Amino acid sequence: MWNAVGLLKLNDHEEAKDWVLAVSMDQKAVRELPHDDRDTYEASLTNAQTGSQSLPCVITGQQPNNSLSASLM
Repeated sequence: MWNAVGLLKLNDHEEAKDWVLAVSMDQKAVRELPHDDRDTYEASLTNAQTGSQSLPCVITGQQPNNSLSASLM
């Protein structure tokens, strides 16, 4: 049987829910997102300091690596 969205089997959905609950209750779990050289969450297209927008990667939708994108221009 599948969940309401139809993307996961019900027992996989329940297993994922149990994992999320266990991690959220774990006091030792790291609750910090990775930051890049802009001191911004690494997948964010908006710079937290300046508000400037980066163009997304056409494959992943994430901000391209600055050194890579600079070498491609």
